[in-house]
Amino acid sequence: MGIRTPPASASSPSGTNRTATQPRHSEFRQITIKDVARLAGVSLMTVSRALNRPELVSAKTRELVRQAVERTGYIPNRLAGGLSGLHTGQVAVLVPSLSNLVFSDLLNGLASVLEPHGMQMMVGNYHYALVLVGPAPRSAAPLLRARALPMVETVELIDTPFDCNVGISHQDAGAAMAAYLTQQGYRSAAAVSANAGLERRTSQRIEGFCRYLAANNFPQPVRLDLENRSSISEGGKAMRRILDLPERPEVVFCANDDLAFGAMMACLDAGLRVPEDIGVAGFNALDLALQCRPSITTVNVDRHRMGVLAARLLLGRLSGENGAERLDVGFTVIPGQSTRKPT
Repeated sequence: MGIRTPPASASSPSGTNRTATQPRHSEFRQITIKDVARLAGVSLMTVSRALNRPELVSAKTRELVRQAVERTGYIPNRLAGGLSGLHTGQVAVLVPSLSNLVFSDLLNGLASVLEPHGMQMMVGNYHYALVLVGPAPRSAAPLLRARALPMVETVELIDTPFDCNVGISHQDAGAAMAAYLTQQGYRSAAAVSANAGLERRTSQRIEGFCRYLAANNFPQPVRLDLENRSSISEGGKAMRRILDLPERPEVVFCANDDLAFGAMMACLDAGLRVPEDIGVAGFNALDLALQCRPSITTVNVDRHRMGVLAARLLLGRLSGENGAERLDVGFTVIPGQSTRKPT
């Protein structure tokens, strides 16, 4: 049985908790080349030449067009060609890595709702609707507001989403793991995260883990913030560094299951028993963690449901409905064999 952490107060997709300062997406207007031409004071042909054959127009005209493009947020649609109209049945989904299995459940959840409605997921075309893993870059705020795209930011909860948001608090999830491990009797820990610049959510989990320990008067863990991306081999390297410490911690929390699996293999290579000599915990509830022996204590997030909810919110936006802004899907700590039971 898992330890269920209930979601924070959240509205259903049919709720109406939008604040007065947020735009309502009852209508989504596509910015076109005509808008650019009108603002620049030139013809459509001149804009086309400036964008596609800049050597055919003067430097002054190129600058006028450049400024108009920047102000309108116009993005040339290289994929759609001559298609016109608002709804093309295309939804762009941007993820940090196509090779990361963590996002497959999310994509499957999106597809299970969008495809029966005749909508196709695409990578790289975000003219009409947008699904993001993580928050949209705040530097893109002027562009996103100018285009008024129906958009869902997923996987993590965001304090001020641009439009809709479906995810979890990764800091709360890290705190929940700390609570579970201390309940198991662990008193000294290490915490391993990956490249903070590329894998921000791993750092958020570790921050929540450390914050819980501090708030409950437990010693702060030894922290290893890896410079490279998460991988099984990086988890092994981290654990070997931990095992060389003068005082070995009782348990190691890794911010994802790849790191945790590598850490556990390093323990076994060193002749240590898991969990008898040292405990290991991870995050994401990948099959790798659940099916290995010993199985790894981890945190499960229903990414498929997250994708389903994101798709429903997106469809509501496209049809002019005003639904919930921020949905917390919650998470579950899954006890495994890699951490000991209290004696």
